[in-house]
Amino acid sequence: MRRHGVSGADMLATDRGAELRRAFDRSFAEAPRSDVTSLEDLLEITVGVTPYALRITEVAGLFVDRKITPLPTTVPELLGITGFRGSILPVYDLAGMLAYPVATATKPRWLAIAAALPVGLAFEGFDRHQRIPRDAIVPQVRRDSQVRHVCEVFRSGERMRPIISVASILEAITSRVRPGASVRKR
Repeated sequence: MRRHGVSGADMLATDRGAELRRAFDRSFAEAPRSDVTSLEDLLEITVGVTPYALRITEVAGLFVDRKITPLPTTVPELLGITGFRGSILPVYDLAGMLAYPVATATKPRWLAIAAALPVGLAFEGFDRHQRIPRDAIVPQVRRDSQVRHVCEVFRSGERMRPIISVASILEAITSRVRPGASVRKR
């Protein structure tokens, strides 16, 4: 039997391998790093001619050119109903919910289905998806009565874009629904 000697290069490789194993094991023993930036996904949309954004976490789906069947109603924001995955959903005009005058000339093309309740919110334009750092979102300083359901903004290009709170809109919708209300008899 011959015995192979260990050269200096083999010793260096062995030491380097042991060092890498220790670093690998140590990485699992240490607490995870907190320097990872927390991100927020937003849908940049247009309501009327005004740019806004919706949080993706508050939206279950985004659709274009869905058929909306009008209903007789005293609620001007209620555009009607639409079928969605075997269910019938009410569809509200997002511009009307934001206190803009309800437009009759142009019908909204886009429909966001709320994640929390089976409700559709219709608006005019979808601009893009945007992923931004959470710390880029700031509270809205100006609280006009005209800007309901908006508490935060972020910078998008050259302008500030308000973020619509879908939860606030759903709360406004459900507060209008009276328990035990019945359909008018003919």
